[in-house]
Amino acid sequence: MNILFTILLSVFTLSEDLTILDYELDQSIIYDAQHEHYIDSLRQCIGRSDAPLDTYLELIEATASYQFDSAYNYVQMIPQNIRYTNPDQQTMIKIQEAFIYFSAGLFKEALDILDNIPNIQRCSRLVQARYYNRFSRLYFDMATYAGGQFYK
Repeated sequence: MNILFTILLSVFTLSEDLTILDYELDQSIIYDAQHEHYIDSLRQCIGRSDAPLDTYLELIEATASYQFDSAYNYVQMIPQNIRYTNPDQQTMIKIQEAFIYFSAGLFKEALDILDNIPNIQRCSRLVQARYYNRFSRLYFDMATYAGGQFYK
């Protein structure tokens, strides 16, 4: 009797989950529109000459897995006076560039960028955390792509 109850409960739970999934999929157009609006607002911000690096990085993050070519262009658009202000900012730009590459499946290019970041130990803890987070995500994505359980 206990087993039958468990089976019936899991069937009803699955049915509820599928209903929720259907609803969320129906809402995808709305979610995409919200994301596009968010990206447009960030684009307007970087159109100003005094846009901070964080705005560029946020825009790159928002477009990296969504519009690879746009994200790459945003990295190139970062003004030189922001790009070379301090080592932490230089490192964050490189980390975001690597993120763009591995989001597009360009794992070798991403690995080359992350491997060639000098003196990560001298960066702030925030930058180090982002660096190691991206490195682990890169290896996770490569293992997923390779499909082998050994690498996961």
